[in-house]
Amino acid sequence: MRTLTNTRQLQGADRQLTYMILGQILLIIITILPDATFRVYLSASFSVNKTTKQADVEYFNFNVLNYLSNITYGSGFYVFLIVSKTFRPQVKHYFSYFGNNPNAVMPANKISSKMKFEQLPNEMLIECFQYLNAPDIFYSFNRLNYQFYILIRDIHLHFNFEQVKKSSFNEFCQTIRINPKIKQNIIYLKLSNIDLREQIESFFSLFALNNFINLRSLSVIDIRHDDTKQNYHTEREQEQEQVSSMLTLLPNLY
Repeated sequence: MRTLTNTRQLQGADRQLTYMILGQILLIIITILPDATFRVYLSASFSVNKTTKQADVEYFNFNVLNYLSNITYGSGFYVFLIVSKTFRPQVKHYFSYFGNNPNAVMPANKISSKMKFEQLPNEMLIECFQYLNAPDIFYSFNRLNYQFYILIRDIHLHFNFEQVKKSSFNEFCQTIRINPKIKQNIIYLKLSNIDLREQIESFFSLFALNNFINLRSLSVIDIRHDDTKQNYHTEREQEQEQVSSMLTLLPNLY
């Protein structure tokens, strides 16, 4: 009889695990597939000039898909909560207890002496972000939680594209395009053709420099190879004229 009971328990646990895995896979597909499809669309339409209305629609879709993707981080908990008959009462008891005892103190052995980075005040987080390159900030914190998602879009940003891969460069240019506020927050911009050829030309074909109204520092590094030096002077003069004409519209530049 005991063996039969254990067998039933194992079968029940096996079914529960199977439901969890299938449920989590389904939830991941539902949340990630739209985001992946949208990113493919952004990459395909990267060089297309878009109207303000189109950019606003893309920005709205980007935010919706970003929030939807955040659900994936807790998918394991949600699925486990649904399929586990044992876990649900425990969670219900936990919330009921702390709902009735909001000032309850956790046991000393349950309290961690370490503070999480996300628990720091926004003032300290902003101070830390001033030492980081903006692409690194967005790559690390953009989808961590809603607090960081809002915070990194409301701080001064330093964009150094000198050693950024082409795929990352294109991705962040697209992020800037669909988030107009980011352009207003950029105070430092560095572009280079050393590691990624035509990076400077590509950037200025997408953005007018005078849109970066709070830009304080601009660095442009352009080193051509011997096989391109024939047309270098003409192209260089044209670029200098274009950039120089826009510099006068940036009052904060020094």
